[in-house]
Amino acid sequence: MKITLTGTGPLRQYLGGGPEEVRLPDDSVLTDLCQWIEEHHASELPDYLWDFRSHKFRGPIVFAVDGQHVMDPNTPLTDGAEVTVTYAVAGGCA
Repeated sequence: MKITLTGTGPLRQYLGGGPEEVRLPDDSVLTDLCQWIEEHHASELPDYLWDFRSHKFRGPIVFAVDGQHVMDPNTPLTDGAEVTVTYAVAGGCA
């Protein structure tokens, strides 16, 4: 299957700078995409974003699949899905 991966905020520069087409096996889940990210981009990710020991993102990382936030690493992906990875930062007016 092909999906489109986009990083936002600080992740944009570390995940290819824009939408990137990713090829994964047909039965892939979000964890498989994270493994792909590790194989293709982890060396570019700073320590505050990627935990090299546990092989996963660290900090407040939010995934959205086709515009829906997902928390389950076993969320199935489908051909043509658009996945956005965001480093969640809170802020606002006091």
